[in-house]
Parts: sequence; structure tokens; C-alpha cells
Amino acid sequence: MLGIIATRLADARTLDDALETTVSLASRAVASRGQAAYLLDGDLQPTRTVARDLPERFLGEYERFGRADDPLMDQLVRRRTAVTERDSGAEPTVCSRWGMGRILIVPFFGAHGVTGSLNLVRPEGSPAFTAQDQLNALALAAQTSVALARCERTPVVAGLTAREQELLRLLGEGLRNREIASLRGVSEHAVHQALKRLYRKLGVRSRAAAVAAAASPD
Repeated sequence: MLGIIATRLADARTLDDALETTVSLASRAVASRGQAAYLLDGDLQPTRTVARDLPERFLGEYERFGRADDPLMDQLVRRRTAVTERDSGAEPTVCSRWGMGRILIVPFFGAHGVTGSLNLVRPEGSPAFTAQDQLNALALAAQTSVALARCERTPVVAGLTAREQELLRLLGEGLRNREIASLRGVSEHAVHQALKRLYRKLGVRSRAAAVAAAASPD
């Protein structure tokens, strides 16, 4: 399953794409009842939040009160590895007040340390997250960290779909139609038609001009 997730993450072209992919597939890597991914600023305040199967009221309460005084996030940042509800000690968490007694949080990493987290929860009374669950979650978070770093460096060309941006990247790497078709699992004719649409959107007539147009600051 982690291989499939890695392939999907490789298609992500924006930070939100990467987070959405991670959250939508996380429960396949680690069985859970709710998932959320956060990107954090230097003060560990969320700048982006993507969640799945979690009540909006809970997310609102967590954003307002939980993040500011979250013993598990403190542990995550200090230890830089997976933490569970056992690491919060006797301190209650927002999750436990909502009946989510089983918690697993793993970090996303960037150039300057922890840049976000993947949070997985199970209801009170469910089996605890195992060591294997933690390893799977850490592996997923590592893949997400790579995708997030790539997305931050990748310019988004206005008006192009994610697949068109990927096609443009492959052109920039010098791949020919046959090679692109093989990578995508489509026919050369399909690639030719996709190139025609791409050229039309960019207002160009050649591969070189398309790559140059994408690299232009204008």
C-alpha cells in the first residue's frame, strides 16, 4: 500500500494536493477512524489543515484550544518521532474529550526541522496503535515530506492541470513522446493530442517554446 501512496504523492503538484493525498489514503497504511494533516509555521501554528472523517466542531475546538497547549505536539517536536496518547501522561487532550482515546501523531520534516504532522485517531476502547502502525505512519510521513518539499520548489503554471504540469516537466527533462507514453501507460497518439492542447494553452508551437514559456517569470 505504501508503494501505491508513493505513486499518488509523486503526482501531487501543490502542497494541498500532497496533504489531500496523504489524508485520503492514510487509513489504508494505518487503520484509523479519523485523519488530519497539518502544516505548521515557525511558532507551530497551523497554516494548512486537511482532515477526513473528523467532525467540524472537533476540528474547530482543536484549532482554537488544542494546538496552543498540546502535550503530544510538544513531545513530537522535542522527540522528532512518532508519539501516541501514552506520551501525554495524565494530561487530557481535545481528542480524548471527543471519545478519540487512541492517538498517533507523526512528523513531517523540512529543511528546518518539523514542519507539520499527520494525526491519526481511533475511538476510546479500540486497540492501541502498534509499533508496526508507528513504522508505517512514519514511512508515509517521510514520503509526504518529500512531496511537500518538491511542491514548494515547483512553479505552478496558471491555467494548467496537474497532468499538464507533469507533461511540461517531462518535456523539460527532454523526454520524447514514446518515453512519455511509456511512463504514463498511454499511446503515443494520446501524448501527441495532450501536447497539442498544452501548446494551445501556452500559445506556443514547439516543445522548446513550451518549456521556455513555463520558465519565463512573466
